[in-house]
Amino acid sequence: MHSVRRPALGSSSALAGVLVAFVANGFGYGAVGALTPALREQLHTDALSIGVLLMVLGLAAIVGINLGGRLSDAHGALRPMQAGTLAMALGLLLLPWAGSVWTACVAGVLLGVGNGALDVSMNALAVQVEQHRERPVMSRLHAFFSVGTLAVSLLVLLLGRAHLSGGHLVLAAMTVVGITLLVSLVFQERLSAQSQIVGHADAHGARSAIPRAAWLLGLMAICFAVAEGTAMDWSAYDVKSIASVSDSTAALGVVAVSATMVTIRLCGDAAVHLIGRRAVVRFGAAVAAAGYLIAVIASPLWLLLLGWAVVGLGMGLVAPQVYGSAGNLAGGRGLSVVVSMGYAAGLLGPGVIGSLVHAFGIADALIVPLVLAAALSALSVVMPDVRRDAEPEPAPVASGT
Repeated sequence: MHSVRRPALGSSSALAGVLVAFVANGFGYGAVGALTPALREQLHTDALSIGVLLMVLGLAAIVGINLGGRLSDAHGALRPMQAGTLAMALGLLLLPWAGSVWTACVAGVLLGVGNGALDVSMNALAVQVEQHRERPVMSRLHAFFSVGTLAVSLLVLLLGRAHLSGGHLVLAAMTVVGITLLVSLVFQERLSAQSQIVGHADAHGARSAIPRAAWLLGLMAICFAVAEGTAMDWSAYDVKSIASVSDSTAALGVVAVSATMVTIRLCGDAAVHLIGRRAVVRFGAAVAAAGYLIAVIASPLWLLLLGWAVVGLGMGLVAPQVYGSAGNLAGGRGLSVVVSMGYAAGLLGPGVIGSLVHAFGIADALIVPLVLAAALSALSVVMPDVRRDAEPEPAPVASGT
């Protein structure tokens, strides 16, 4: 049996292969958020039960993140990336057939584990692809994740215009998304490189501890997860509440955040090449804090939208650099720590902000992500400034087990 000859990690083919995975992940991940109202109608349930489903999905994703990170280090990231894509596709294809929240949770576990494994393994592979290229690519890849989420939102919008709703909308959209993810596996197999095995042993062969800097990056991930998640989940509410506009006009808040986030991620690699990850995070988080300040104090519609656009402009620069630093520093194992902490914050953050909105109002609640963005900028001063040529620790040569 002959092994498949894989493209070199620094090749255009390897970059295209991991780019396909980023788009597929964004396409699948965005489907759940875009279809949440339709899922509620399909399952004949309330918002609380949908919240339980989303929580199950999130907890399953954390399991997938940790499995995917360790498998990526031990065996290379390609197979965990493909397994995550397959599990995610199957979960999406099963979810429309769920007749209750509890059966939906079964599909949600499969979807969540797949999403988590795909997320961490594609980032682990992307880190090594970037290491073997002359210029950074992480921001560009994360931009295409955002392109995937925007694409599935447009798909749901088009199907809605075709007068589909409730369970019919969920069935049509998730079937298209699930099949698209299965098709993406063909391109992943043909185009992708295999990442190098990453060892975690010291000079005596004992398993080394996770670097302390990885926990700092995890703290930074908590900050950006809440700040970015608030922008995506609460910008439309802020615009509607403060500017007193319609629901459709309020959605421009999310559009402002998403559009600038995608744009800056497409340009962010050039900034990293010029000034380094640490400076990019410091500047991006400070810009996001300034955007939140505008959102807190503004009331005219145009100024609110400007504030949210500035938030997206700043936050779009941060996540790719924090994840890139974690992967360079400690491979898939370090990535799993950082991504898990960010994911947990993303699960809890929107609910905490919602409680603050209920108690104090939206303007006062936005002070929390403002402070977190400012703290993120300050933490970047001690962020490990891992260069692209600082490759992960190579695996020791071993015999037997």
